Amino acid sequence: MPGLRHISHNDMRNRNLALVVNLLHQAAPISRAEIAQRTGINKATTSAIVRELVRRRIVVETGVRANSGDVGHPSIDLKINPDAGRVIGVEIRADCITGVVADLSPTILCRYSEDIPIHEGKEEILDRTRRIIRRTCDEAQGSKLPVLGLGLGLPGLVDIKKKILLSAPDLGLHDIPLDAVLGSSDGIPLFVGNEAHFSALGESYFGELRASETSLYLSIGMSISGGILVNENVMPGASGLAGNFGHMVVDPAGELCPCGIQGCWDTLASQKALYRRIELQAANGGPSLVPTSGRQDLRSLNLALILQAAAAGDRLVLDALHETGRWLGRGIANLINVISPEYLVLGGPLTAAYPYLQDSIDQEISRRTLRWHREGCKITLARYRDDACLIGAVATIFWNVLNDPETARRTLGQRLTLR
Repeated sequence: MPGLRHISHNDMRNRNLALVVNLLHQAAPISRAEIAQRTGINKATTSAIVRELVRRRIVVETGVRANSGDVGHPSIDLKINPDAGRVIGVEIRADCITGVVADLSPTILCRYSEDIPIHEGKEEILDRTRRIIRRTCDEAQGSKLPVLGLGLGLPGLVDIKKKILLSAPDLGLHDIPLDAVLGSSDGIPLFVGNEAHFSALGESYFGELRASETSLYLSIGMSISGGILVNENVMPGASGLAGNFGHMVVDPAGELCPCGIQGCWDTLASQKALYRRIELQAANGGPSLVPTSGRQDLRSLNLALILQAAAAGDRLVLDALHETGRWLGRGIANLINVISPEYLVLGGPLTAAYPYLQDSIDQEISRRTLRWHREGCKITLARYRDDACLIGAVATIFWNVLNDPETARRTLGQRLTLR
């Protein structure tokens, strides 16, 4: 039928590769036969994928399984080789910059972080980012293992091909050429992307989005963004900017968003919206255990203080969390109705408050979604929660090494033959 997009050989290969790698991360040690059985990939294709992964030392054989009961060829168990290389992940948020070095298991081996003071300027933010990148690169290169890449997750619109941060309104950053501004990292391949896209790919490879055809990852922090996954690939959209759910209009009469649109979801359901609610109620005389400035400048608030107050039964804080949950639920209901995902995974900093948000979210979803969509969608929390973007950087680099011959030649020093 004209206009329909068919699944190409490369699409199918990527899907099969993702299924195998995902299962190895989740279920190792596991044999080739078990991989084929559990993924539904035929044995010949499974063997070809595993053979290439073993050749590249990304997967290792751990030995013959004792008492396997197999007739003929005994079962040989496999697992991901965590020391096939090192990966660097760096995430810039509205309030801090974090960098990690990880192996391929994926285990975070070291972490560096710097807070971003309120109203800090562009050059200071970029200087902090360069310091974090330098420290993580030095740490990774000290391992004497191949450094497979550096993934940089950003809170805004990112042109991943040109490596330009188009807009991050919360940081006041616009049209930043990342390659030029951050400088080279001793030949380490740089991959950039929206933090929610990174997180979504990380959950697809290593987390909760397991082998589903259509899933949705939602990152809830100072802003709201996400990734739509179709067959283990994040859907980029025509311009590579899909998933900016925070700028979905949910209240046309609402306040003006920094993006210039009135009534964006960000202004009502994000971490920043929660802070504003608490400050506004405190300014109106509401008693609270949380120390607020009463000026709505958000200087005195953080999630740790809010969670402590909520646990102590602070009514002002609990009411603000309830209202934030209601707006989260309304937006999520819209997304479920439109996308009809099999899984909806919630990640990002604000999920730390999920026990106080869940009832309000669930009530709104029950009221505002079509029954067929709602019953077909499993809602769960991200496995890596606050580290989802950083683990997503590992997944992004992993995906590129497996799928881009030039990247793999540079990082692993081997010629690729996988078809």
